[in-house]
Amino acid sequence: MGVDQFMPSDAVVTTIRQDLDTYNRLRATTAKGVRLRLWLFHGLFTLIAAFVVLLVFGATGAGLFSNATWFVLLFILLGYMCAHWLALWPAKKLQQSFRDRAMPRIFSFLDQIDYRQGAKPKSLEYLPKQALGTYNRQAFDDCIYGRHEDLAFEAFEATFSYKAGKGSARLVFRGVVLAFQLAKPFPARLIARIRTPPAGGVTRFMQQLFGSSDLDEVAIGDPKVDGSYEFRSDNAVRARHLVTPDFTYALDQLGRAWPEAPGRVAIAGESGFVLLPTTRNFFELPHIDEVCDYERHIEPMVRDLAKLLDIARLVRGAAD
Repeated sequence: MGVDQFMPSDAVVTTIRQDLDTYNRLRATTAKGVRLRLWLFHGLFTLIAAFVVLLVFGATGAGLFSNATWFVLLFILLGYMCAHWLALWPAKKLQQSFRDRAMPRIFSFLDQIDYRQGAKPKSLEYLPKQALGTYNRQAFDDCIYGRHEDLAFEAFEATFSYKAGKGSARLVFRGVVLAFQLAKPFPARLIARIRTPPAGGVTRFMQQLFGSSDLDEVAIGDPKVDGSYEFRSDNAVRARHLVTPDFTYALDQLGRAWPEAPGRVAIAGESGFVLLPTTRNFFELPHIDEVCDYERHIEPMVRDLAKLLDIARLVRGAAD
């Protein structure tokens, strides 16, 4: 199916534009209020922080390198973060209310849709950890559960990282995951991706997002296929049966749709996954100071999700 077949009808687009007009009117008023709140909240907390500094170092006589210094620094850091969050709250509330109302219209091509924000995706428990790498911290943003014809899916934005001891957390994966139900269970785990040259910069960074895998690399036996794609599985025989021209075509489509980010496909049991590492927020609205435009901000959401669903159908068909 072409991406254009997923786009909203003219009547739906007209309704979305009306919603955008309403949102933009409220956005302009809210943006002015937020700027005032930022000055007010930051200013008030600066006075509070100054009072705390005088109290701790003046009244108690604590030294500059005492434990009290760390307490004051932590208090100031957390206090400014809290003040900033409270100042931005009206903008976040307005944008979230618009998403809650507009998402069903934006993705009107879906037969069923449920939008959640910040919730743990249900499909995560079925995602093979080898598709991501080792992580012990996770955070989720927008999540869309839906159905298009006979394809049930869950698309979510997520960040996975690993933190050991007191060091800083290492990013393992940040991007979008599309989970979908296979037509027929696959009795093994398979991770597949297009091979990319070991170059530096963004390419190497994206390759390392997935970490190392404890699954064995599987050779298909065709030099052209083995040279172009990487397959890892815990069942080489099953993996070789699954890797057909239709399956590699799905990987090619994933590479063409997002050439800057080497995506990955994972299959395990009754579930399939398309993983796309990216720092871009797929379902995010522009900053509260910026006018939200249908062509620049809304239409790309539909096209991105449509491309992911198209690839999921290719993978699902190859695994059938």
